[in-house]
Amino acid sequence: MVIQAGPRALAHIQKNGLSPNDVAAIFGAAGGAKWLSIVGLDLAVFTQFMAGRTKQTPVDLYGTSIGAYKLAATARKNAADALTTLAENYLIQSFADGLGLEVFVSNAAKIRNQVLG
Repeated sequence: MVIQAGPRALAHIQKNGLSPNDVAAIFGAAGGAKWLSIVGLDLAVFTQFMAGRTKQTPVDLYGTSIGAYKLAATARKNAADALTTLAENYLIQSFADGLGLEVFVSNAAKIRNQVLG
């Protein structure tokens, strides 16, 4: 395993391990369908690891494109259901050639509403 961290963070992890209480921010990058390859990791991080967080300060979530969608899903009361719904709806998208932007915007809104209510 390789852990890349600054000197203070690395010393803290070596001494104490990594706790969900150590997390202050999480970033979700854009990446198209590549996020589907790590949805299982997202489920584990957000429904198991981060579920052990007891610190009362909020965790800042920063995302772009699909990263913003998946982070919004993880902020739901039932993150596992929201992430699964997002993945399923992302997979069943289908677009015919020559469609206008309004079709993509409409589809994104539909997915957002199904995931976030």
